[in-house]
Amino acid sequence: MSPILTEGVFPFYGVAADETAPPAVYVVCGGAGVLLYSTSVEEDEDGQEIFVFSQAERFTYNTFNGVEFGNGRFIVVANSGVMAYSSDGISWSELTSGVTVNLYDVCYLGSSVWIAVGASGTIIRSVDNGITWGAVTSNTALDLNAAAVNGSTVVAVGDDGAIVRSLDAGATWAAATSGVTENLNAVVWDDDLSTWIIVGNGSTILNYDAAIPGDFDTGTAAATIDLYGVAWAGADGLLLASGSGSSTLSSDNGINWTVEQSGATADVLYAVEYLGERFIAVGSNEKVAFSASGVGVRVFDKFRPVSEIYRSLGILLPRNTGDQARSPAFQRIVVGPELGRAERLARLPQVQVPRIWSRSELHRALTS
Repeated sequence: MSPILTEGVFPFYGVAADETAPPAVYVVCGGAGVLLYSTSVEEDEDGQEIFVFSQAERFTYNTFNGVEFGNGRFIVVANSGVMAYSSDGISWSELTSGVTVNLYDVCYLGSSVWIAVGASGTIIRSVDNGITWGAVTSNTALDLNAAAVNGSTVVAVGDDGAIVRSLDAGATWAAATSGVTENLNAVVWDDDLSTWIIVGNGSTILNYDAAIPGDFDTGTAAATIDLYGVAWAGADGLLLASGSGSSTLSSDNGINWTVEQSGATADVLYAVEYLGERFIAVGSNEKVAFSASGVGVRVFDKFRPVSEIYRSLGILLPRNTGDQARSPAFQRIVVGPELGRAERLARLPQVQVPRIWSRSELHRALTS
């Protein structure tokens, strides 16, 4: 097979999973309206685990900035107020957000309540599982980059140290004074520490008690890194932050942070989540990175651009542009049960065989 390579490598900005029933469904969102889904974790030729992703049908070229799963559906948010939902990560339907500003993150609070945050202090809220949305007053005009939930408490963080909080499931909001001027890019609730962990540019790390306005402790990182994502590993108690140079930092107390992956590349890990007993991070240049399966693994042991994931199946798709739909990878030779044995054997020499199959195995499959 002769792969067609096209210009344009898009960043990924969000990852979420439906783990309610096996197999888990993973969704990755990113630039130019790219949505990927996976229900399969396999091993490559080196015995390393990889996620096998497929691309959902594109319905917009707006950049998707965040994705969340809750109450039976994924919801993604994008630039220009674009939103969509899916029950399976494959088929998507657009939603009406009621705003035209860029939306950067979305959260499920429970009891069919969702909130999304975005540019110029925008916060929108839904109480019918994401079907209809209305604006609420955030009490800030600064961009809000991320939000996180613990029960009925929601914390959103943004540019120039902006923090706003809600104690009533996103209905009303109050501003908090963070004491920093760096952009804040991500926030997560740590149930072990009973605190919010907030990360941002210039290795900014804050521990915040939303019940006490102005109660902040500052974390210390061993390197100066712009941090864009943070996740908590649940029972293991480990925190992992991701950022520039594909760097990751870990902590078990939210104050002292250790470099786990050094900034050796120009890539950026824009988001990290703890899903399926593993950390999964996504970032620039179609980067998908994950820890080995199991609680407590601190270091990402393999970085996989999506092109390499496709290649593990024996194909190399074009980059995520319109040319991808015209790739030779989708030129199929149909060999169905309606064909007789002689016809199936006649078509066998035309088959492009992925590396994961031997030709003898394929021959047995077609002639049995």
